Amino acid sequence: MIYVVVDGGQTKTEVTVKDKNNEVRSWLESPILHPASTAGMNRLTEIVVSVLTKLSSICDEENSLKLAFSLSGFHGEEFIEAHIKQLVDAFSLRVTNTLVIPDYVGNWLSVTDGSPGIVILSGGGTIAYGENERGEKCRLGGWGHLLGDEGSGYWFGLQTIKAALRSMNGLSNYTLLQEVVKKYFQVNGEFELTHVLNSGRISDQEIALLLPELDRVAMSGDLVAEEIVRSGVTLLVELGVKMTEKLGNVPIYTSGGVFRATSIKQEFLSQFQEKNLSIQNDVIVKPGDGVLRYMGG
Repeated sequence: MIYVVVDGGQTKTEVTVKDKNNEVRSWLESPILHPASTAGMNRLTEIVVSVLTKLSSICDEENSLKLAFSLSGFHGEEFIEAHIKQLVDAFSLRVTNTLVIPDYVGNWLSVTDGSPGIVILSGGGTIAYGENERGEKCRLGGWGHLLGDEGSGYWFGLQTIKAALRSMNGLSNYTLLQEVVKKYFQVNGEFELTHVLNSGRISDQEIALLLPELDRVAMSGDLVAEEIVRSGVTLLVELGVKMTEKLGNVPIYTSGGVFRATSIKQEFLSQFQEKNLSIQNDVIVKPGDGVLRYMGG
């Protein structure tokens, strides 16, 4: 049996393959776009076809496969699951099972190993998901950056750009973020920056990847950067508070690239302690790991 997990995220899609000898290999595909759009469904189709094509070249006819797709922007819509399974059926692969789940479920499985717990996940997007000992489930957030995702990498990047523009325009006090943003986008001023951002050439991923720069400036003591961090963390902490109100006293974990930022991690722990809540640990996981275990791999 060969196990395959496609972890489709907004900043990258990672494919993990575990073969019959328990050897693991992985590769990257294009990031997921929201499947509600035509472009998003086209991108999903391209990713699935690319993965299946590569599997066709590495799998012989004697091996059966179990496939799992852990997808950002997916909340159980039947048409998406049916579309993926139709694409799988079109390939000459011995697939015994095709599992399609939301990426936050895959992340939860990796962090908790299926035990009761809450995961506050913040990467390209933001969502909280958990299950308690009674089997009750709860999800908060996960609406995408146009409608939510507060406290995500994209949100922090966008606030950084907005603060830089206000500083350039004289609407607020000077912040070092304006120099950081000009260098990052290779522009000289306000109008060049707005032109680049409105041109459509800048991806959501590029905006989210401003987070390390924000973190560095916040750690240097820049007041504007510190306030952005504080505001975003407050929104993340709110997720934890609301989740415990719904699921009770179960372990709480954080996961995702946003929590690798030192300023955010420190502020998060501080605010959590003020709410008399505690974090089990800061977990950096591959959602594919938990899904592999769930499938028996």
